[in-house]
Amino acid sequence: MSYLEIKPNQVHVWSLPFSHKDRKKVEKAFHEILQHYLPKTSLVFVKNKWGKPSLKGLPLHFNISHSGNLALLAISLNQPLGVDVEKMRKVSVGKIAERYFSKKECEFIQNLPKANQTNSFFTLWTQKEAIVKAKGVGLAGGLSKNPQKVAGYQVEALEVKEGYQASIAVKGKLGSIVYWDPGN
Repeated sequence: MSYLEIKPNQVHVWSLPFSHKDRKKVEKAFHEILQHYLPKTSLVFVKNKWGKPSLKGLPLHFNISHSGNLALLAISLNQPLGVDVEKMRKVSVGKIAERYFSKKECEFIQNLPKANQTNSFFTLWTQKEAIVKAKGVGLAGGLSKNPQKVAGYQVEALEVKEGYQASIAVKGKLGSIVYWDPGN
């Protein structure tokens, strides 16, 4: 088995096609990818009380997200991280924003031209979800905080295929992002 190396402050983002009927295949592929980072190690998966999976006793951190027909696996060394991807689609921006966003963020989105509201909504949503996933608390951790101002975390947009928005949040400093797409 070949070995993949990841450097400190670096994140690897793997992109795979996804369908709910092939969910188990995608999970298996992600487990095989993780094994390439730790080829001589038996991987034991555990979950925290909010359901975030991790590798027991190992310095490799990972997080998974999927939407539409795209799945992402983000991996880092010694840095908790969260990733979120969302397929762009028509949603009730105002109602969802009022429930999960701060008053200031709602006003910002509502004051944008209608043509820009959905894109801005999904950008902010993926940032917020990436933060709560990095913290390991899920949506129970709240989405009302500005993701750019959460102490100790860095949030960045990811380059993913057209029609999708994605963000990554890393505890500490994010040095670089390396993209892997086995399909291309």
